[in-house]
Amino acid sequence: MVELSEGPYGHNLESILDKAVEKEIGSLITLREDHCSEIRRANTYYAGKVLEYPSVGEAMSGFRNMPTLDLLIEAAEILVVSLKQPCLQAE
Repeated sequence: MVELSEGPYGHNLESILDKAVEKEIGSLITLREDHCSEIRRANTYYAGKVLEYPSVGEAMSGFRNMPTLDLLIEAAEILVVSLKQPCLQAE
């Protein structure tokens, strides 16, 4: 957890996703490519805290690079359901 919360990972969803793939998270979960694509698209907004504090410039452009929130929510649900038991067993 410390490794993921600092350094190259911090608030970088793309780096976290890449590391999860490298660590073969696919053996525990099945995210579709469109889920991964939207997580990568969300990275700029998440890292820049635009999801918490909307940027005037982004608002004026209509948030044209905003990821599809339905797909992000679906991916989050898959992650929570699929990883709950492995996380509980890791205690």
